[in-house]
Amino acid sequence: MPRKSKKKGKQGKKGAGKKNDAAKKLAKRKGLEDVKRIAKVNAQIWEKRVEIAERVSERMQERAKQLADEKATIADVLKQTERDTIDVFAYLKKEDDTSKRTISKLNKDLCTSIQTHKKEKEELMAQVQENLNMLEEKLKHKEEDMLLLRRALSELIEFRDEKDMFNAKMRMMESRVTQGNVERQEIIEKMELKFFDEKLRLRQESIRSIQAIAEDAHRHVLSNLSLSIKKVYKQNMDMRIIIKYLKDQFNCMKQTSENLNQENKQLLLEKEILEATLSEKISEMKFMREKLKQRLNTSHLLFYRSSDTTAADPLWPLDIDYVRHRISGTLFTDRVCRIKDLTRPLELARHLQ
Repeated sequence: MPRKSKKKGKQGKKGAGKKNDAAKKLAKRKGLEDVKRIAKVNAQIWEKRVEIAERVSERMQERAKQLADEKATIADVLKQTERDTIDVFAYLKKEDDTSKRTISKLNKDLCTSIQTHKKEKEELMAQVQENLNMLEEKLKHKEEDMLLLRRALSELIEFRDEKDMFNAKMRMMESRVTQGNVERQEIIEKMELKFFDEKLRLRQESIRSIQAIAEDAHRHVLSNLSLSIKKVYKQNMDMRIIIKYLKDQFNCMKQTSENLNQENKQLLLEKEILEATLSEKISEMKFMREKLKQRLNTSHLLFYRSSDTTAADPLWPLDIDYVRHRISGTLFTDRVCRIKDLTRPLELARHLQ
């Protein structure tokens, strides 16, 4: 019996050892497979890296070739530009030398021409100055001879023309004043007559209307006393309206009469102003006549003494015409404007008529 038990124990130990060996073998196999797989992956990675490195090296070689070619072309361009700049500088230097030579030549020519022109200018200035001195002396003598004659004759012509113009203006002003006074008086008389006729007509019409209203009221009172009481108020209102209208007409005519009186006063004032101006002009004419007589006495001898010089002077008729134009153009301008302003109300009254 004990022997049987020993055999059974040995068999159990052998079965357990076999199981452990199989597990170890399986573990070793799995480890080897993992190592193989990792090695395979690493080999693929290194292959990819090698391919990438080869591509990069190829690209770098191509870029280096391109840069070398560009460097060669740039060197050629630089050499060509240096040659061109050298040629340009040589050409510019040559042109500069030629321009300097031409400038120096032109400066010499300019200096010579300036000297010649200066000499000619001095000669011409001396000749012109000599001629001017001679002409100034002649002109001075001529002006001294003509000055007295022109003064005397200009004063004579001026006073003669002023005399004629004064006489004409005086006659014109007198005729205008007399005509204006007559017309103004006629206008005033006509307007006053018209005013009084209109006033008389309005009074007569008002009296007639009042009489007619009174007669109608009397007839109605006699015919029908009851109706007269009702119509009294209406007739009173009509009477008030008529009286108001007549008062307005009377005030309007009164205002027109006042305006006419004011215009009459203004015309009288203008008449006084015109008479004062006429008296002033008459006194001026008397004074100027006396002065003219004195000037004529003093300029009589000068006129006959300078008759020879006036005949030889071609500008003499031009000076006389200029003096006449000056006197006729500028003299009496303010006076004529003043007379027109004073006679304007007379023309307005004439148009109103």
